[in-house]
Amino acid sequence: MPGSAADWGPLIQVPVAITSVAIPYRVRLASGQPVTDLDLNGGMLCGLFAGTITSWNQINPGYSNAPVKVFYRADRSGTSELLTRHLNSLCPQTFSISSLFASAHPGPLPAHWQAVSSDQALLAAVAASDGAIGYSGPAALDITSNAQVARINGLLPPTASDQVGLAQLTPPTSPADRADPHKWAPGIANPAYGYAIVGYSYLLFGQCYRDPQDAVALRVFLVRHFNSNPQTSNDAQLSAQHLIPLPAIWKTAIRNAFIPPTSAQGLNNPSVCNSIGRPF
Repeated sequence: MPGSAADWGPLIQVPVAITSVAIPYRVRLASGQPVTDLDLNGGMLCGLFAGTITSWNQINPGYSNAPVKVFYRADRSGTSELLTRHLNSLCPQTFSISSLFASAHPGPLPAHWQAVSSDQALLAAVAASDGAIGYSGPAALDITSNAQVARINGLLPPTASDQVGLAQLTPPTSPADRADPHKWAPGIANPAYGYAIVGYSYLLFGQCYRDPQDAVALRVFLVRHFNSNPQTSNDAQLSAQHLIPLPAIWKTAIRNAFIPPTSAQGLNNPSVCNSIGRPF
């Protein structure tokens, strides 16, 4: 059975939504009352996740002296990569970039920190542990509540109505750049404005399909998802998960590059996909 890139055709990578990394926490004041307005700057983030800030009263003398307990993802995750990319931009001598938090950390990790296997497990662990902090995708918690998630430089994670730093990036325009999947995956480790820990979620698919109906079905999905009209797109579903739809300039570029079969990167372009395709 065909199984090589030459048999299946090129791969296409496009962003489908803008996402953020939230910082859930459970911290108390010295009086025992819960902190509900935690606001962290870059230096605090580096110190907390590197382990050089070891107790909460180092952040604020009015906080308890409870030890900082970091909950982190044990598995590879996009949230770990986005977080470590941001930390690397702030304190590169301490953090590298990795989808495995433990690999990006200068290590060894403090013994009382704890690895978990999912965002849901992380959020439950933070909620049950005084002195806890972690990181999570935005879908499973109330990102509008400073009592649940920390502000970063005064800002909560973005909703669809907020400005997002990634909106300042423009899609590739030259033929060579449009053919390069990496050009459709821009990274911004420390945005010039807006919430600090943001990135794209991506869709990866093939350009060529052996059964033309597979290409038709994918084209229908792409037309809907990247529709310029929010009423006939998936924008509402994205917003419900605290994801942010792409800016109009990105939607237009993706539609023009990958949907028409006459485009060089278009689905089942006959010049590229003649007699080849994924055997779905």
